[in-house]
Amino acid sequence: TSALNIYNRAEEMAIAIKDSSLIADCANNKGVVYEKNLQKYPEALKEYNLALSIYIKMKDKRKMAMAYNNIGIVYKFLGNYPMAIDLYKKSLLIAEETDDQFFIAVNMTNIGNVYAKMKDYTKAIDYNTKGLNIAIKLNAMNVVVEAASSIADDYAGMKDYKKAFEWHQKYAAYSDSLYNAEQAKQTTELESK
Repeated sequence: TSALNIYNRAEEMAIAIKDSSLIADCANNKGVVYEKNLQKYPEALKEYNLALSIYIKMKDKRKMAMAYNNIGIVYKFLGNYPMAIDLYKKSLLIAEETDDQFFIAVNMTNIGNVYAKMKDYTKAIDYNTKGLNIAIKLNAMNVVVEAASSIADDYAGMKDYKKAFEWHQKYAAYSDSLYNAEQAKQTTELESK
C-alpha cells in the first residue's frame, strides 16, 4: 500500500541519519498497516517486535507499553490467547509504573476481551469493569463504549440475560454520548473553519 511505501522511505531516511526513535516509530506504524489494513500478522509481528526491541534499548516506557499492547493484539487475532494476555499484562505493568491511566484502562479492557474469548466470563467482567471505571473517570468514551459492550457480551456468555440487557442499555447510552460528543466536536471545528 502507499502507506507502507511512505513508511519504508521514512525508515530509510531514519536509518541514514541514525535516528533510533524514528526507526522504531516507522516499524511500529508499518506493523499497524500490516495488522489493521492487510491482516498480514507475521509481518505485523516482525515490525512490532523490531519497534519493541528499539524502545527497550531506548528505555522508552510509554512506547514499550504501546508495543507490548500491539503485539498482544496480533496474538489475540492469531488465537494465541495466553500469549496475548501475557503481553497485555506486560503493557499494563508498564502503564501502572508510569501512571498512564488511559493505557491502564485500554489494557484492562483488552485483557477482559481475551478472557471472554476463552469463555472465562468472570475474569472478563472483572477486567472490563476495572477498565470501564478508569475510562469513565478520564472521559475516554471510546474505551467506555467498548468496555460496556464487552460486559454486555460477557453476561450474555454467562447466560445472565437480564444483566446482559442492562449492560446493553448502558452501552447504548454511552454510545449515544460518544456520538453526540463527536458531532459537537465536528460542529465546533466547522464553525472555526
